[in-house]
Amino acid sequence: MAQGHKWKESVLDFLLLQSHDLQAQFHYTAQLLDRIEQQFGPDNIIVFNFHNKTWSSPAEAVFCHGSLNTVHTCHATRNESAHANRAKSLAYEDLVFAAANASLIKINTDEEMKHIANAAQSYQEKTLNKTSNDFPKICLSPEDKKFLLEKSLELERRVYPETFSLMEIDTRLDFEAASQTSLCKIDADGTLLNDEWIQFFQRHSST
Repeated sequence: MAQGHKWKESVLDFLLLQSHDLQAQFHYTAQLLDRIEQQFGPDNIIVFNFHNKTWSSPAEAVFCHGSLNTVHTCHATRNESAHANRAKSLAYEDLVFAAANASLIKINTDEEMKHIANAAQSYQEKTLNKTSNDFPKICLSPEDKKFLLEKSLELERRVYPETFSLMEIDTRLDFEAASQTSLCKIDADGTLLNDEWIQFFQRHSST
């Protein structure tokens, strides 16, 4: 099974695995901005705030910026953003991966992973009439949550000094919402204590 490694990682997986490097990464971004400003001058640098709710996507923020003469690209980007796919939950693949580690099922290829993950999604959403949000979750610890928020605010203060005071409340609210949703992942091991999911994987162990 891909040598026991997951095919994809959630945001929380990344944060937990890279936690020892996060301090350096935050400093790197600020230092990089300093070097670019020294090279080209601050008046020649545009920093885009992708959290600005004025834009529907990062691409729209870039190509529809008033200082750039990219009218046609802006129009095309807005049309594409309107039809963009929604983010895909990794919960079902995480669940299948955990089931394989628990020897409830055997997965050898990406195609097998996708097949069983799709079956798990169908079971959760159609048979059980639930969504991936109904799974028990693992979220950031209070210490990690505090660290990430403080560093996020510190970086925004550095990058957007003129508007930071107007952004801070929204940043805190957005972070609080994310800390309960996108910065969490399924508690796959806990989910597999449920008899209905044990039975689900037993039924699919030979498919």
